[in-house]
Amino acid sequence: MRSDDVLSVLSRVFPDGEQKDIVTLGWVKGLVVQGNQVGFVLDIPHKDAPQLPTLKDRAEAALKQAYPIATLRIVTTTHTVPRAPKTISHGSSTPIVLPQIRRILAVASGKGGVGKSTVALGIARALKDQGQRVGLLDLDIFGPSLPTLLGALPPPPLNEHKKMIPHTIDGLTVQSIGYMVDPAKAVIWRGPMVMGAVEQLFRDTAWPPLDTLVLDLPPGTGDVQLTLAQKVSLSGAILVTTPHDLAMADARRAAAMFQKMQVPVLGVIENMAFFVCATCDAVHDVFPAGQAPALDLPLLARLPLDPRGDTLGPLFAQIVQKI
Repeated sequence: MRSDDVLSVLSRVFPDGEQKDIVTLGWVKGLVVQGNQVGFVLDIPHKDAPQLPTLKDRAEAALKQAYPIATLRIVTTTHTVPRAPKTISHGSSTPIVLPQIRRILAVASGKGGVGKSTVALGIARALKDQGQRVGLLDLDIFGPSLPTLLGALPPPPLNEHKKMIPHTIDGLTVQSIGYMVDPAKAVIWRGPMVMGAVEQLFRDTAWPPLDTLVLDLPPGTGDVQLTLAQKVSLSGAILVTTPHDLAMADARRAAAMFQKMQVPVLGVIENMAFFVCATCDAVHDVFPAGQAPALDLPLLARLPLDPRGDTLGPLFAQIVQKI
């Protein structure tokens, strides 16, 4: 099965009232074909949104007829085609409600490269070690880290309601866009497509009852963060930074965003703050120490550079006691 073959099948799917198929119209985006796995975004104009469920069903039926054993992952989004500069629709306005999840914690950072994903995983594991039922959702659409941290896995299977069954790894319920896209290819999606994918990771995943769902957010203060703050009832946010001026400035902006959206910021974690010399056991600060108080937030922990991770477990246990 090749991409051209899949597109040929999808070119037989026509919207109502159109003489052009969904491929010719440019509504099929981000196609990925891996073995028997097929994934793509069905992105249609907002005016045609009522047809979206029908078109998705038609596309699935056409592909299943051509490839009966194929596993399909179709992300659906809509967009506005402006005549003049207008705002672009970022998915539906319906709140995301997950009553089976007691608490949702966002782990965020103002900039990339500060170890946010590693910290999110450490927090999730520490909560699980306390006896909680814990999920970890990787929302970094452009750079998903969970498959790297926990190992590559096949796309999650579907249940009878066509919801994705998340993987269970080391007692954690985990979900990531990284399990559904080709890791060797860049994800080049517009804002509405990203938000459509994010919403489907929430809505179309068969989440079990959880005490805490930890969200690994993308870095920065973009569409994902703002939309989540508006649609998801976040219990709180934890900021991860490295203690130098540039990272702190970005962390300050991230804190201001959450505070403006009335999401409690539970504290800040200084990651890669110091290291212990293997020869003399002396502690060396990598950056100037004591930067976090400038954010006017509780300092949850200063984490060391530790290639083996031997010292991190007890520190994460202390962190989750504070949140």
